Amino acid sequence: MFKRALVFGASRGLGRAVVEHANLHFEGLSVVEVSRKSPSHPLDLTKVNDQNKAAEMIEGQDFDLVIYCAGGGPHGEFSSKEWKDHAWALHLNLYGPMFLIHRWLNARKGSKGEGRFVVVGSRIAEQNPDPFASSYAAGKAGLYGFVSSLQLELKESKNKVWLFSPGYMNTEMLPSTAKVRHDGSKLMSAETAAQAMLRWLKKDGPWHRVLN
Repeated sequence: MFKRALVFGASRGLGRAVVEHANLHFEGLSVVEVSRKSPSHPLDLTKVNDQNKAAEMIEGQDFDLVIYCAGGGPHGEFSSKEWKDHAWALHLNLYGPMFLIHRWLNARKGSKGEGRFVVVGSRIAEQNPDPFASSYAAGKAGLYGFVSSLQLELKESKNKVWLFSPGYMNTEMLPSTAKVRHDGSKLMSAETAAQAMLRWLKKDGPWHRVLN
């Protein structure tokens, strides 16, 4: 179904799990990994220069599947954090994926086959308050508005942009002080979320997968 995949944020958490399980769902799939700790493609997507390098990768190779798992933000009272902390959260969670999707859609205009760009959102932050993670929530809520708007624009296109929205995951990216770590909330594993994403990618839709 897909021949060549590019996974952003692949060093840990959901991105790492997607890379590890991708070939179990898509035989023969070639996967290129990008992350701050990648030995071959070390990019920090909060930095404009590295975002440009990521876009050059997209334009230089025909990736029919791109999965953007990079995400995060400062945890704590909004006013107690420096503005640069909120700015990097918005670059990582919203501006970055919008920029790369723009470049990918233009790069794919001459391709004959179907393509998919999947960006990871958040079941919690897209629609509900997420105290002490306000800039992260702003980015994820913005992603929902952006990707939902693209559905009508891309209705007749072979290249689709989809949104995958898991709930809280038990990874090192969830702060130790997060309320859900101490109130008995159910936390899914990154492997569970990755398997659900990869099964969903085999289908024709829906464009938004919410994982509880």
